[in-house]
Amino acid sequence: MGDLARYMRDYTGIHAQIRSTAAHIFLSKELLRDPIHFLFPGRQHVPFSEPRIRLAAEEIELLSEYLHGGGFLFVDAGAAADDRRFLRSLVDLLRQALGSEGRLYELPSRHAVYHAFYDYENGFPGECKEPVDELDIGSPWFYPDRLPGQFCPRGLWGIGVGDRLVGVISDLNLHRNWPDTQDSLSAGAPPEGGSLLSLRAATNIVVHALLRPEGLTTKYGQFAWQPQFRSATQGLAQLALIRSPVGSELGDHPLQVSLTAGTQIEVAEAHAKGLLLRGLPSGERELQVDYAGYSGRIPIELAAGKVTTVSFRSRGLGPFGGIVLDQMEQRLTPARWEERFSDLYLHEVAASQELSPGLETSVESP
Repeated sequence: MGDLARYMRDYTGIHAQIRSTAAHIFLSKELLRDPIHFLFPGRQHVPFSEPRIRLAAEEIELLSEYLHGGGFLFVDAGAAADDRRFLRSLVDLLRQALGSEGRLYELPSRHAVYHAFYDYENGFPGECKEPVDELDIGSPWFYPDRLPGQFCPRGLWGIGVGDRLVGVISDLNLHRNWPDTQDSLSAGAPPEGGSLLSLRAATNIVVHALLRPEGLTTKYGQFAWQPQFRSATQGLAQLALIRSPVGSELGDHPLQVSLTAGTQIEVAEAHAKGLLLRGLPSGERELQVDYAGYSGRIPIELAAGKVTTVSFRSRGLGPFGGIVLDQMEQRLTPARWEERFSDLYLHEVAASQELSPGLETSVESP
C-alpha cells in the first residue's frame, strides 16, 4: 500500500495517505470516515468447508452503512484457488450487506474509472474487454468463476447501489505487483513493466473513488492536474514557492503566503516541499511568507503564461531570525518548469477558481 501511495505522490501530484495499520475487523465507527477501503486476500488457513471471509452481523451492518454513506471498496485478487474462494466469499458478504439494492456488473471500457487519470480505451492491461454496453445476465449478484488455466481474467466488475458505483472487484492481481516497486522508488528510479502498469491501473481506481461527488473525500475545488483546470488557467501567471535547500519538506510548520490585494493561503501539509499557485493575474505584487515563526517579504512580478519561482529558507535564531526569499531570475513556461522540477511535490492551489482578493484559504492534510 505504501508503494501505491508513494507512486501517486511522486508521479501524479496527488498526495495520497494511508493508515499505518490494517483493520482486521470492521467494527470501528472511525472506518466510516475513510473515502476508500482496500480488501485483499491475506495468508489464512481456512478449511474449504468454511467461507474464506467471515464477518459478524455487526460488521455486515457497518459495511452496509459505509457503502450507503459514500464509502468505496477496492477489492483485488488473482487467479489462484484461494483467491477465487476469497472473491466468492466476498460476493456473498456484499449480497448480505446490500441485499436487493445492490448488484454486480462488468464495467464497460467506456466507464469513467478507465479515464479518471490515465486513459485506457480498451480496459486495463491484461483485460480482455470489448467496448460493449453492459449486459443483462439475470441475477444482480452473478459473478463468473475464473477456471484454472483460463487465459483472460474477469477484469474489473462494479459494485453498485442503485445507479452509484460503490466499489470494484478485480482479479487482475494488481496489489501483488506494487511491492516490486519499493527498491526502485527508494532509489529514485521510475517503476517499470508490470509494476508500472499495475500502479497506473490502481491510480485510476483510487482517483475515481476520491473524486466521486457522493464520496467521502473533502473537496477543495478543482485539482490543478485536471485537464479542464489547465485549459482554464492557460495564459495566466503562476507562482512557485519552494523551500530551500531544494527537496526539503515543510514538516510540522504551516506555510502562510500573502500577496498584495489581500490573497492569503495557508498550507499545513508536512510532505509538501512548497506551494504552486496557478491562475494568477500578471503584474507587480508584494509577496510575504510566514514560516516557523519567522516572516519575510519580497517584491515580485508575475508574467502571463510563465512560472515565477521563489525559494525561501529560515535564517538565524530567536529575535535575530527571519525568512530569506530569493527569486529565480528566469521565468519558465509551465511545461519547462514541470520538466525541471518534476521530482518535487508541491501543494497546488487553483487560485483563479478558489481565491479572490480578501479571501483566506487554509489547506490541511487529509
